Amino acid sequence: MSPTGGLPGRLLLLAVILLAVGFFTWRTVRLVGLVRSGAPDDRTADQAVRVRRFATMVLGHSKLLQKPAIGAAHFLIFWGFIILTVGTVQILLSGLFPGFQMPLVGGTRYFAIATDVVAALVLLAVLYAAYRRLVQRPWHLTTEPDAFIILGLIAGLMITIFLTEGFASVAFGGEEEGWSPSGRTLVALFSWAEGGVARVGYVGSWWAHVLLVLGFLAYLPLSKHLHIVAAPFAIYFQTTRPKGELLKIENIEEAEHFGVNNIMEFKWKDLLDTYACTECGRCTSVCPATLTGKPLDPKNLIIDLKGALYAESGLKLAGHRERADRAEHEPLVGGVIKDDVLWSCTTCMACIEACPVGIEHVPKIVDMRRALVLEESRFPPEATPVFNSLERHGNPFGFRADTRADWADGLDVHTLGVDPEVKVDVLYWVGCYGSFDERNKKVARSLARVLKSAGVNFGILGVEETCTGDPARRLGNEYLFQVLAEGAIETLKSYGVQTIVTACPHCMNNIKNEYGQFGGDFEVVHHSQYIRDLLKSGRLRLEDGFDKRSITFHDPCYLGRYNDVYDQPRELLQGLGGAELIEMKRSRNKALCCGGGGGRTFLEENLGSRMSHNRLKDVLDTGAETLAAGCPYCITMFEDGIRSTGAEDRVQVEDIAELVAARLPRDAAT
Repeated sequence: MSPTGGLPGRLLLLAVILLAVGFFTWRTVRLVGLVRSGAPDDRTADQAVRVRRFATMVLGHSKLLQKPAIGAAHFLIFWGFIILTVGTVQILLSGLFPGFQMPLVGGTRYFAIATDVVAALVLLAVLYAAYRRLVQRPWHLTTEPDAFIILGLIAGLMITIFLTEGFASVAFGGEEEGWSPSGRTLVALFSWAEGGVARVGYVGSWWAHVLLVLGFLAYLPLSKHLHIVAAPFAIYFQTTRPKGELLKIENIEEAEHFGVNNIMEFKWKDLLDTYACTECGRCTSVCPATLTGKPLDPKNLIIDLKGALYAESGLKLAGHRERADRAEHEPLVGGVIKDDVLWSCTTCMACIEACPVGIEHVPKIVDMRRALVLEESRFPPEATPVFNSLERHGNPFGFRADTRADWADGLDVHTLGVDPEVKVDVLYWVGCYGSFDERNKKVARSLARVLKSAGVNFGILGVEETCTGDPARRLGNEYLFQVLAEGAIETLKSYGVQTIVTACPHCMNNIKNEYGQFGGDFEVVHHSQYIRDLLKSGRLRLEDGFDKRSITFHDPCYLGRYNDVYDQPRELLQGLGGAELIEMKRSRNKALCCGGGGGRTFLEENLGSRMSHNRLKDVLDTGAETLAAGCPYCITMFEDGIRSTGAEDRVQVEDIAELVAARLPRDAAT
């Protein structure tokens, strides 16, 4: 028996299919056109990387499965839909053409078994997702009605599959429906529905299933579950450039516009990201600004951008209508996205690392900062002296440039400009903190001693070194960054520098990942990597008898998440011997930011609690006596946190270079 009956039923089914598919296509074409109206951004390179990422993140759910329970539920729903979609095509075609059987699918025992098993697993996954939203209620998860509509639709689809199979088994004895485990199991339950009642139940549940499928298809591009379609593309087109690279403003001297202050000025991938957001809140749950009561919430940032995009286009969005309404009456920057939201970001990239669908939050924030700084001249007052000092003195502190090399007095460190004839193998890029900050001068001296003890032929630029421009670029002053970068590159090229070692991950990231935009290609390594290699090669000799302090290592954001340097610092610390290395509960790519990145080390922290205090809790929870650091920003933030919380007697901060220098032979350079 065909559930569509005669020709009128088949025509009705065809009309419903055309309506649903037509609306989905119309809406999707508009959404695609909206994305394509964004600014250009070439995302076609590195196809092998993109395909591999698609396979692991989309097909394999690698990011989602980092949270096993809900990741597994989503995995079942995702693959369940793929398998059941094949069955849905068979259902629709058999309704249009009674007796039609797809090869390997229609009427086959094995596909019937697979369909029933998958439907049961999907239903269990949906029930768990509902339980999580209604009972567990993670604080970072969106619980809009739209989510329950989708869960209800999915559950309805699974239930109508079972009802159809059950009524069919009673009505037809299983002959017309093939071998269905659910149908045979439900025969006893539906035994009351004999003859015509079972046939009516079969037809009714079949049509209910079909209408739910087509209704889901039509509703999908209206809801946040558009991410089902958009996320695979967002993941595929996620940047393959170095993670720490921000895009430059081309021809900045002639540019008439800087950054983004209107939603349509974002690049097309940024607009696609708003469709891809699942509103799972994983980004929010790891954001150091959110966790310390700042107004920045990465999830809400993306939802607000989506609202602005829909308001710009006139499209309606299920859920969050108030966001779209606000976007119709307020400017994007300073209105929809408040200034304090943008200035709260440390650019730590924890949000990007946590996002399971490849959304890139940080570049969007910096683009909006650029508009604030370069077009509106609107930024925190503490940034003014930073910009002025960078422009006048080449450092953010306001110290005279001719004092930059004073930290090296008495160490007999070669300065390249003093004797240009002397060639060095390695340039030690000291950075502004190592050059001018009293605490970090100790780190610079320790690293110089280590290099000299290992017999490394190195030198420094001395007064010719300037800030790499990291604070300027991250704070949105792209023009100032480009001036500093181009000057530094010219200096480095003039001395034929190829290999650079630095104790500052921010300097490392700028020179390694961003100077290539201006023709500066250099090999740059962090001092933890370089010292580790010296130790392994035997060039660096250390004395036995290292003290037995317990140590925990804080992963700097610009070293770890930006440049994937996790193992070398740990190998180095373990190679010191005697020390117990204790991991924090949030470490490696999940490490919490100290609060100093994105230029925030130079800004007041007036909103919420201090980020350094929040991270310091992780440190103190380990019970370690020493916090090993690998970044001057981190040292500054942690020492401030230790002093202000009175934790001096519980933990001390030492840079990796200081820990190594403490074990140098007595005859090493002092």
